[in-house]
Order: sequence, then structure tokens, then C-alpha cells
Amino acid sequence: MTEVLIGTHRIDQARILDNPAQYKDKLEEARNLSRSVQCLCNAQQLRLVVRSVKAGFILARWPLTGPDHDKQTCRFHAEDSRSGSRSPDSKKAFITTEEGLNIKLDVPLTVIDAPIAPRGDNGTGGGSGKPASTRQAAGLLAMLEFVWEHASLHKWLGQPQGRNWATCYSLLSGAVGEGMINGQPMSKVLHIMEPFDKAKSKETDNRLASFIEGLGKKEHADRRGLIIGEIRKLTVGNKVRVELKNSSLGNIFMSTELYRATVRSYRTALSSVGDPKRKVIAILCIRLHDSGFADVISMAALMTSKAYIPCESSHELVMADRLVAERRRFTKPLRHLDNAPVHPDFELDDVAVRTVIEVWGMAGQDDYDERMSEKIGHYQQEGIDCVGWEPVQSPVTAVSLPEAIH
Repeated sequence: MTEVLIGTHRIDQARILDNPAQYKDKLEEARNLSRSVQCLCNAQQLRLVVRSVKAGFILARWPLTGPDHDKQTCRFHAEDSRSGSRSPDSKKAFITTEEGLNIKLDVPLTVIDAPIAPRGDNGTGGGSGKPASTRQAAGLLAMLEFVWEHASLHKWLGQPQGRNWATCYSLLSGAVGEGMINGQPMSKVLHIMEPFDKAKSKETDNRLASFIEGLGKKEHADRRGLIIGEIRKLTVGNKVRVELKNSSLGNIFMSTELYRATVRSYRTALSSVGDPKRKVIAILCIRLHDSGFADVISMAALMTSKAYIPCESSHELVMADRLVAERRRFTKPLRHLDNAPVHPDFELDDVAVRTVIEVWGMAGQDDYDERMSEKIGHYQQEGIDCVGWEPVQSPVTAVSLPEAIH
């Protein structure tokens, strides 16, 4: 069991992340009195930070310390090196700062409704004569996957209990911190859906409504916002109503044209809405109309297991469920802006020899078999053990996994 130290109180890390509301008084007191908060996952006793978020207070890792936490046991561990945080590159789409993530999206969050000065004038369109410094911009799916990974929600540490949305909310909120998106404060443009609390459901809805009401046309700008949450229901009519879990608000809609285009891009995920064995996480870019209704103008979706492990197919879900049930420690690699030569479906973190798991769900198709051979060849060349499973040939229980090292 990994613990955290708040002042002189030792608390189970999993419990305070799974139910931060239970420790509200201790977290608030630590923040207000600047009390020491430390993670006891290893001898370094790394510093933690108490953040004030819309749902109250949460515990988060200190910026840039992700790799220093224990990889096998600590939920605050994160491979920050993939984001370039240790040697920040100002041209990357994702930069980790002392305040939190600094993200550049390819989706505009502010549309200016004003004349742009001609090139060369001292206005918005004026040129300085110097080449502009270009920065990569990420799409919504890349952002969702990156934030999920930065919060280490793509990992499972072999814990006996499941994972709830309160844990996701804590880790996601801690990961994004008090950063920026497209040059705007995170708190102004991003709302992460809060965990359900029956006693506070009205306040939770009010905070979501307040976030949405802060968008729309302000002076000469049309401000948009982002929402990350789990989809409960999609109701198709003249427009498609988007209902999010943990909220009773029903004033978010999307056009049928956008819905059809989104289904084409995220068919597996969106077809899973309502399935009790799966969860569908979405990031919505919305705009507010004068009528008070919010329209989705862009959207990305991620299918996950019941334990919030991202999966790309129903077969991956079956394998993820088995690994969780057997309390294996594993990672689900995500793609976002990573240009690795191969992306295994899973990687075991509790074995002596590096081992990946590949779910060969489309074996038998020529192009797929060719890529399968390339991946197997790559693993052999790199000295990586590969466990393969062809779902059409055998059940997941028949797959022989290497013994875990505890």
C-alpha cells in the first residue's frame, strides 16, 4: 500500500485519490496553512501539491516529478520524458510547465469578429519582418490521449479494487494543473466533468452551466470551450442531444452532419455508448448560442474498459478485463504525437523480460498479416517478448502469459 503524508497524517494514496471529498478538510487545511504534503512511494518522499478545483480540493504530483515516483506502485508516476518536460521544446504541442500543461490545439477557442489590419500595419495582421516561430498543434483526440497518459490512466498497477470517475477526475485535474490552452487559462476553457455526489448534484450542474454561460460572444470575440467527460446517451433527432454522465443538464447538441462525420471517425467508441461493459470518454469543443443552448463544433471519443483503460477494439477490451481481473501491472500505450515504430496493444510491467501483448483481431487479411509480420520481426530484433492472441482461434483464457514478479 502506497501512502501520502499530510502534515503528520499518513493516508492511503488510493483512498484519497478515489474519494478526495472525504479528505476535504485535511486537504484544505494543508493548502491554507502551507503544510508539507509528501508521497511515500519511495525514500525520496517527493513533494505533492494540493490544488483547488471546481469540485473542491485534490492531491496532485509536483510538476516535472512524474518519472521520480515509483513506477510499480504509485499513481503519481508518469513518463514525462515523452512530453519533453525535462528539456522543453517550445515548438511542441504539449509542454509541461511548473503551473501545468501548456497545450496548442488546432481547434480555435476564440474567433475574433473584428477587421484584421492589413499586413505591414501596426495591427493584428502586421508583419515584423522576422520569420514567425511555428508551434505544432494537436487535434482533440491527441489532446485527450495525451492528458489521459499524463494522468497515468493508461496504466494499471494491479490493485484489487476498480477505478471510478472520482479517481479519473483527481488525476486528470492534477495533470492539467493551472496551465494554458491556446494561450488561455485552463480554468476558462476546460471543464472536466465532476464525480457524482448526490448531495451536491445541484452545485455540480450549476458549475457546468456557469462554465457554458461564460462562453459565447463577448465584445468582438466568440469564445469556445472544451469539456472532458463520459457520454451517457446520444439521442438522434433533428439535432443530436449529447448527455454526459454525472450531470442532468441536457442543453448540449450537435448537428446530424457532424454526428455522422464523428461516427465515421470514432465508430467503435460511439457504438459502445450505453454498453455497461464499456465506457466512452469524449472531449467536446462547444460554442454557446444566444438561445442558451450549446452546440458541439468538434469532438473526439475514446472507448475504455470498465476500469477506464483505453481500448481500440472489443477484443482489446476482453484482454484488458482479463489483465485487470488477474491483477497484472500493465500499460496501454497511446499514440497521440508519438512516432514510435510500433505501438503494442499492451505492455506488461510486472515481468523480468520486456513483454508486449498483441491482439491480432484481423489475422487472415493480407495487409494485416503483413503488418503483423513486421511487428513480430521488430520485437525479435529488439529482444522483446511478444504474446500474441488471435480471438477467432481461441478464447482469451487460453492465452499463456508470463508469470508476474511481485
